[in-house]
Amino acid sequence: MIYPSVDELSGEKYNRYILSVAMAKGARIIAEKEAADDPSVLKDDKGIKRHKGDVKPVKLAINDFYAGKFKINLPE
Repeated sequence: MIYPSVDELSGEKYNRYILSVAMAKGARIIAEKEAADDPSVLKDDKGIKRHKGDVKPVKLAINDFYAGKFKINLPE
């Protein structure tokens, strides 16, 4: 199970769909940065990036959001 939970992340401001899209975008940014910094990032036959480390970009994005390193900007 991933900590923090969806309920803790949302804080009753965001629904699950908004959070999933935001975490996916955050993970994509982290993965692209890691690939640029470390050319040894592996790609499988479909072109999907695979990381050598134990911590995946999605987990890093969740932790960064929970720590307040980035915020979700919603259109008004």
